[in-house]
Amino acid sequence: MSEALNSISVGANTAFKNPVIFVPALIPLVIHAAFAYLAYYVFATEYYIPYWGAYRVPNYSLLVLGSLIASIVGFIVGFVIIDMAHDALISRGPDMSRSFNKVMSRIGPLIVVAIVAAILAITIILLPVSIFMTVIAMIETLDVGESIKRAFSFVGKNLGEVIVYIIIVIVVAIVLGLIPVIGSALYWIASVIFTAAAVDLYLRKR
Repeated sequence: MSEALNSISVGANTAFKNPVIFVPALIPLVIHAAFAYLAYYVFATEYYIPYWGAYRVPNYSLLVLGSLIASIVGFIVGFVIIDMAHDALISRGPDMSRSFNKVMSRIGPLIVVAIVAAILAITIILLPVSIFMTVIAMIETLDVGESIKRAFSFVGKNLGEVIVYIIIVIVVAIVLGLIPVIGSALYWIASVIFTAAAVDLYLRKR
């Protein structure tokens, strides 16, 4: 079996054996849902048009604010999930509070890492570097410069396995995106599994 496929299998096994790893990923979803509820049902503006009747317009300011807050929290919990998966994989036992405190103690450098990773991901071709630089920055406690350097080195040294991993991630994301209603929930589960898989692949091949 390919190392990448094996890591995805290990990632799934690790996540389901330690379901607490899924919890941080719920937080931005709950925040987004709460703001959407407020925008659509509590603070919506109602208009009445003759012959058409009344219709409600959501509060777009709340929608934007909710998306912004959820994105910021999402970036934080992404690193928390990496650290929790790392702890589980090295048999230390994941602890959300401990991982959160570790992330917050390095919030400045990690913000820079997240911004650079987002920029690299946009290029598509550098998506593998983007993914593994966040893993490396968190696990190895490195700044953005050294994280990028090691990520390029890791991807270059393990290009075949990394390509297999990325193809699987992209295909799964596309397939789940086509599934109505439950597709987003399944993608939420898959994203946590793929994060744990990336951590495992890095630990195996670094």
